[in-house]
Amino acid sequence: MINSEKYKYIINNADIVKTISDFVQLKKKSNNFWGKCPFHDDHNDSFSVNLEKKIWKCWSENIGGNVIDFIMKKTGKSEFEAIKYIAEKNNIDIKNIFNKNEYDTINANAALYKVNEKANFVYTSLLYNPENVQYLEYLYKRKFSDELIKKFGIGYSGEGNLVPELLMSDNFKITKKQLIEVGIMNIKDNGYESVLLRNRVTFPIKDENGNIVAFSGRIIVSNEKDVKYLHSLETKIFSKSKILFNLHNVLALKEDKKLIICEGYMDVIGFYRAGVENVVATMGTALTENHISLIKKYKTLILSFDKDDAGINAVISNARKLIKLQFDVWVIGDFRGCKDVDELELKYGKESVLEALDTKTDYITFFIKNCFKNIKTKEDIFNAVNECIEEIKNYANFVYKDENIALLARLSKIDVNSIRARIGLEAITNTTVAVDVPTAAPQSTIKNEDSKKPTQVIKKQNEENKKPLSELEILLKPIENHLMKIIVLAINYPQYIEELQQISYDIIIKYLPIEVGLIKKLLLSHWEETVPIYDEKEKELIEKNKALKDLLNHKNAKKNLMNNIEGLLHCKKMLEIKLRIMNIADDPQEYIKIYDNVTNYNLETKKIKTQKLNTK
Repeated sequence: MINSEKYKYIINNADIVKTISDFVQLKKKSNNFWGKCPFHDDHNDSFSVNLEKKIWKCWSENIGGNVIDFIMKKTGKSEFEAIKYIAEKNNIDIKNIFNKNEYDTINANAALYKVNEKANFVYTSLLYNPENVQYLEYLYKRKFSDELIKKFGIGYSGEGNLVPELLMSDNFKITKKQLIEVGIMNIKDNGYESVLLRNRVTFPIKDENGNIVAFSGRIIVSNEKDVKYLHSLETKIFSKSKILFNLHNVLALKEDKKLIICEGYMDVIGFYRAGVENVVATMGTALTENHISLIKKYKTLILSFDKDDAGINAVISNARKLIKLQFDVWVIGDFRGCKDVDELELKYGKESVLEALDTKTDYITFFIKNCFKNIKTKEDIFNAVNECIEEIKNYANFVYKDENIALLARLSKIDVNSIRARIGLEAITNTTVAVDVPTAAPQSTIKNEDSKKPTQVIKKQNEENKKPLSELEILLKPIENHLMKIIVLAINYPQYIEELQQISYDIIIKYLPIEVGLIKKLLLSHWEETVPIYDEKEKELIEKNKALKDLLNHKNAKKNLMNNIEGLLHCKKMLEIKLRIMNIADDPQEYIKIYDNVTNYNLETKKIKTQKLNTK
């Protein structure tokens, strides 16, 4: 990782227009230079360079950065290689920037970044091999689009020693020593060599400059023996205490005031699915001084941690640390019964994530509500009040609000001025502040309180206490008449499934085989309108079924038909995967080369295994 001051020195002393002009034909218009974006098929000169601000931007794709970012993105060079290239292009003496030890260290690190880039290239290629289709299907079921898969460089680690063997082949010429240095391979105390990630979906971990420093892998079928998430071992270029996942993407955004911090990369991607991008994740550790130095430019921090005991404790310990450093700290507290944002978005959709973000609370409010969530006795109330008063006293200079004390008074049924006196604050004459009492408070502490509340507050609480809708009821509630017809028809007519897929296939289709009666019942008001279409199509289907049964009654015809269908489906799957590669890859021919190499490798492996079995 290059010192930020030296990084800035290169940017400030390089002629960004001159450097980028080697790749883009630029023309000056007003204060900027304009040309066709080199990162997509551009017909409108949507790419601009500002000489004074030292930045570039594609207004069509909404991407941009500095001169180092451009060279890295356009040429595939590592950060250090890009700096060397820019320095040479602009006659900047790199020896005046780095001493010999720094230069050697950075140069060595750059070589390791390159190894990780090649490894990630293999991982992403393996993901789209037909042999590994279940891993791609897992991602699709988790609502990962191809754009998200490409954005985060997600791949598949392969079985056994496949990846190391590919990387050490003539195509890549990476040594075993390098694979051990970056943590892809590991040598145990007994001298046994092992591959760290096997049969896992892979996620590259990048530093704030976009260099791949490590990998994380997630299994798709869990059992008691396997760890669900597995990170690379710490190396010369990777330390969990110095890395925030997705920070390199956040730093490229215009937003420079608010930052969401969560626990893992699946939560980051859950936010992305909801359209929220100013989010980073710790790598399973508490926020360290290194982490905080990376995010010091952000004024407001929003903590989104798991809703289990460990997550709540992490919120409290991290918030205390951040508040003392003058950050404005907020907490996302309502996940509608879900453990985290990833689960929330999967179950209830992106609107639920945006709602959770909108209803975030300040840290002290979160702390008070958490203390009172499991109150059962008067002693519990006494202990909770003491905890809250201590927390308010400790952080009163940073986050004190009258609403915090009013909330504590409501939940404990202690006079506001008594609490203020214990904190060391002056009494106030007007103690009426509208704060709702959480439903978790004990019944004994809120007796006869409803009679004093405004009608709209009681109505709101009654609505919140209603039995929650099932997933199916939530799904069907907003569906219009034409979609209801499609669902009814799709129950018996496969030709309508394609149209159904475009609307809500993932959720609806799983109910069709077992919930036909319930769907018909819920659609009763539209049934008369749909029956004529249903009957007309039914006649057509019966005729087709009769002809099909006649054909299948003949054994040879049946066998040939099934073989043809199986062959066509296989060809279709392979074609779809290759077309998908062509659409998402920056260099599709390279992806298909690896795709074909891996296919041949798998065929040869199967042949050897078959030969061994036959000789036994």
